[in-house]
Amino acid sequence: MKKITFRERQRIISHNIQMRNLPTSKRVIIKHKINPVLAIKKWVNDNQEFISVLDSKKYTYSITFPKRLNFSDNYQKSVRSINSIRKLIGLNGVRHRLKNINLNNIENISTSASLVLTAEIDKWNDKVGRRLVPQTEEWNDSVKAQLSDLGFFELFNFEKCNFEAKPTKLNIVKFIKGAPGDEKKAKYLREKIEEIVGNRVKRPPLFQALSEAITNVTHHAYPQESKINKHWYMTASFCDDTRELKVAFYDQGIGIPSSLPRSKLWERAKAYMS
Repeated sequence: MKKITFRERQRIISHNIQMRNLPTSKRVIIKHKINPVLAIKKWVNDNQEFISVLDSKKYTYSITFPKRLNFSDNYQKSVRSINSIRKLIGLNGVRHRLKNINLNNIENISTSASLVLTAEIDKWNDKVGRRLVPQTEEWNDSVKAQLSDLGFFELFNFEKCNFEAKPTKLNIVKFIKGAPGDEKKAKYLREKIEEIVGNRVKRPPLFQALSEAITNVTHHAYPQESKINKHWYMTASFCDDTRELKVAFYDQGIGIPSSLPRSKLWERAKAYMS
């Protein structure tokens, strides 16, 4: 560590005394700019459990997913691994690139996790010009079948997707992709749910919930000035053994905290409580 001179030390002391005497409102807080490349490197190091460096010179990465991709009993690992896709493909102006993802380890995947994974891969596929091709040779058969029923492989070129999917106990509705204002697609999903469950589903509550979710995307999920594609995804599944119906809805918006209006009073209260 370099030793500072007496003159430099006096200048620092003088500056600190002046800052203390200023009113709080007039104090200037200097924020150091964070190098984006170093920030990404730190993030990669913090997530080495999922992210592997393929080429350190070209800054290319691979993401490996956990055995259980499930938001109920393996939330942290599932979310971190899926969010890694969004993080790496969302880097603008930084020389880091997602090269591939490894789904070979997945032995169990929930309906909601499969929908979110499909949505994020769809977004990645859009960004690279629909050139992605899944390598399914070592995938778990039940996971492959579940993703096939979901419509996952329709994201890609069918001629290059050679696979044989075995039947699964889940009755899955092929995922539906929409945009703000597509409320009519809620009726379509309700009809598909009735096909796999029957008329035991209460129509008004289900339809109202799906319509409200789509309306929320329109008004809250994406900022008005956002230039990204404002899509949402939804699906449903019914298990014959447990007689359990699951409905999943997902958008790639900014999230509830970021969409709330700023409040100086609330920000001060939050700072006080922290």
